[in-house]
Amino acid sequence: MAHREGVIGFELDHRRQRLADEDLSHGGRLLVWRRILRRRKLLGQAAHRYEGLGYGNLSRRLPPWQAPPGERAFLITASQTSGLPDLTAEHWSRVAAWKLGGHSLVSVGEGLPSSESLSHAALYDRSPEVRAVFHIHSPPLWNYALAEGWPATLPSAANGTPELALALRELEAPWPAGVIVLAGHEDGLLAYGRSEDEAGGKLLAALRLAI
Repeated sequence: MAHREGVIGFELDHRRQRLADEDLSHGGRLLVWRRILRRRKLLGQAAHRYEGLGYGNLSRRLPPWQAPPGERAFLITASQTSGLPDLTAEHWSRVAAWKLGGHSLVSVGEGLPSSESLSHAALYDRSPEVRAVFHIHSPPLWNYALAEGWPATLPSAANGTPELALALRELEAPWPAGVIVLAGHEDGLLAYGRSEDEAGGKLLAALRLAI
C-alpha cells in the first residue's frame, strides 16, 4: 500500500543536531532552484493538493566522491518544508547511509529527512556522476511524459515503498542526467544531473515540451 505524500515510511535512524557548516555550505545552489521551482508550483504546499501536505524536495551529493553505493552522503531538504518561503539551517538533513532492500536510512540534522530520501538515494547509488536530484510534482508533465513513453517506474511501485527505490536503481534511463516518471506516485517526477543546474535545466526543458 502506498504511503501518503510527505509521510516517512522507511526505518529511520536519525540524530537530531545542527548540521556542520561545511554540509550546509553545499545548499546554496539548491536554494536558488528551490525558489525557481516554487514559483512554478512544482514544489510547495496547497490545501487543494495532496491532502494539504507539502510536496517536492531537493538534494545534492556531498563529498567524498569516491564513496561506495549506500554511503554516498547527500544534503536534502527536510520533511514537510516545501511550503516554507525560505529555509534555514534547521530545515536540512544529511543522509549518511542507507539500505534500499532493507528500506532503512541513517541521517542527521535538526529536521527529519524528506520522505522521498530513498528515491534520491537510489539515483545516487546508480551513478557516481549524479550530484543533484529534484523531486517535483507536475500533472501536465507527468501525463505528457507517460503518454510519450519516457522512462518510468511501474504503477505498482508506489511512493514510500522499497519497490520504488529498487526500481529506480535498476531502471533503464539516460545517465548521468535525465527525467524519470514515478508512475505509481501521482504527478511525481525525478530530475537528476551532474549539478543542480543540469538537473534543473533538464526539468525546465521537459516542461516546455509538455505545456
